[in-house]
Amino acid sequence: MKLKGKLIVSFTTVVVVTLVTFAAITYYSFASSINERTSNIVELQAEKTILTTHSRLHHKVIDLLNRLAPNINRLLSHKIAAKDAGQLLENLAAKEPLVNAVYLYRNTARDLIPASAMHNMPLLAKKLTTINAARDGVWFMAGSRLYLLFLMNQLREESSFIIEVNQDYLRNLLNSSFTINGSVIYLSQNNRLFIPPVTGSHHQTSLPDLEAVSSFIGKGVKEGQIVPYGKVYRPANKLFGTRVTFFVPNNFYNANLISLKDRLITAILIIGWCAIWIILILANSITNPIRKLTELVKDIISFDYSSELEIKPGKDEIGELAVNFETMRLKIKDLVTKDQLTHVYNRRFLMHVFELAVLKTLRLHEELCCIMLDIDYFKKINDTYGHQAGDTVLIEVSKTLLDQTRDYDTPARYGGEEFLLILPETDIKTAYEIAERIRKTIENQVFCFEGQRISCTTSIGVSRLDKDTANTTEQIIHNTDAALYKAKESGRNRTVIYRN
Repeated sequence: MKLKGKLIVSFTTVVVVTLVTFAAITYYSFASSINERTSNIVELQAEKTILTTHSRLHHKVIDLLNRLAPNINRLLSHKIAAKDAGQLLENLAAKEPLVNAVYLYRNTARDLIPASAMHNMPLLAKKLTTINAARDGVWFMAGSRLYLLFLMNQLREESSFIIEVNQDYLRNLLNSSFTINGSVIYLSQNNRLFIPPVTGSHHQTSLPDLEAVSSFIGKGVKEGQIVPYGKVYRPANKLFGTRVTFFVPNNFYNANLISLKDRLITAILIIGWCAIWIILILANSITNPIRKLTELVKDIISFDYSSELEIKPGKDEIGELAVNFETMRLKIKDLVTKDQLTHVYNRRFLMHVFELAVLKTLRLHEELCCIMLDIDYFKKINDTYGHQAGDTVLIEVSKTLLDQTRDYDTPARYGGEEFLLILPETDIKTAYEIAERIRKTIENQVFCFEGQRISCTTSIGVSRLDKDTANTTEQIIHNTDAALYKAKESGRNRTVIYRN
């Protein structure tokens, strides 16, 4: 795996582990507080439901009593005929949707008004004897009918006010206050279901198995205890002496936790997406300079020293590396390509450039010429003035070659006192003119070394690339050397063009 891949994998791993750890810590830190807050919401709604329902029922009963007040004494004293008494109470009940029927019970006479309800008399009498001390209403179930009983001790003769409650209205009243979706409300006495569970039609979630939940309620599940389907709440307040049990399904609690999870997942995705881009940018900022360095090293290996390192110098380590590498590249370029004495190209680099120039010329069908120059009687200069003087002559001749050639020409020290020039896109006539200009310039020069004046001449051979007879570097150099040899044989200090 390359460095960029390693950086991306390592950075991504660190980010993922960090995000997952952070998400887990956040989730478990807030989950308990969310559960506690959810429980508080349920408890408050349960208390509100009981108080609201109790208040509404109580106001309904007071309103009924106020409307019945002018006729209560007459009814209890039987001053109204039984038929008329029944019609009166029936009319009173018809105006109130909570009430199916209204009854008065005179405790001392043990009779019920109207007499049509006498079939419930034994049960009602037994129930009423147990609530003499009660100051509020109590529920009573007879068959499928639900009654709410009130003592009226303030009357001259102790009596009771009894209403038969419309159970559908009661259920709607309970559900209108307790709005948690999927919840079920139970009225029970002594761990026994008092009326069928209250389930509202507005609940959109699937309800639990009512029989199974009812069995838990019937077994006396404690308040706050979790059953397989949800959690049970039994507030301390009662609804007319009856315990109200609220069952809240698990999905109500899970909804808040799921919301927390969704928020965490969304945050992780957003942070992760941003982190991925940051990682890619960071990885590129580290690996791109290294990639450029690698490409430049490949160019150097292939003797291409023209490429420059495209990295802006900076104060960081990569910027310092770029500056140092560019300095090293230039030094290597000089060491590998230049002759250390004359500072023209050396023979090794010359041959590399020459081969490339020949291939290009053949491909593009252009002209290419070669000049070989030799300093006449150079050994005599060394013997007469010393080797340091000879080095001075070589340096000055090299400067002349650089001055008299074009930027795209390649002057190089071929060996000893011999120099070779590659002239691309040059015909033989122009090459001869360049060679003559160089020869005359050197001939007219005087080189000074430690107060001694030194002059010299050169012999020059010129040849050109011929696709039929001289289409390789070796053949061209051989022909140029032959022309140089002929110039020396002809008396030196002259330029000779190679002829087939």
